[in-house]
Amino acid sequence: MSQAKVDKYKEEKKNREKNMKKAKAKKAAAVVICACLAGLIIGYPVGKGLYKVSKKNRDANATFAATAYDTWFNQKWAGNYSGIIPEASDTDAEVSEDTSSEDTEYMDEMMDEIGLDATDFEQVTTEQ
Repeated sequence: MSQAKVDKYKEEKKNREKNMKKAKAKKAAAVVICACLAGLIIGYPVGKGLYKVSKKNRDANATFAATAYDTWFNQKWAGNYSGIIPEASDTDAEVSEDTSSEDTEYMDEMMDEIGLDATDFEQVTTEQ
């Protein structure tokens, strides 16, 4: 070998460790850059498509505020069902005597079957 080749070999041998570190760093940087590009090329369209599908599903299953529902329901009811059920009036709230006496008789019968009398109820209310 010529003297120039020997000097070159010695120089390379002396800097071999430093050169190997540079080569490994370049290789690692190249791998990271390629992975990022592949992720960008593949991931962006896939992510965008998944987002659109997710948004479409969210819009299809969306709930809305209670006030918006109340407004919608009142309009729907007024438009379709308001004539079916008559509105309540003050006379509807009055209790007829026939009904109240029937209820009282029924309650008296039930109390007799159970074995209770009015004093049992008075005791419960005064204890509380």
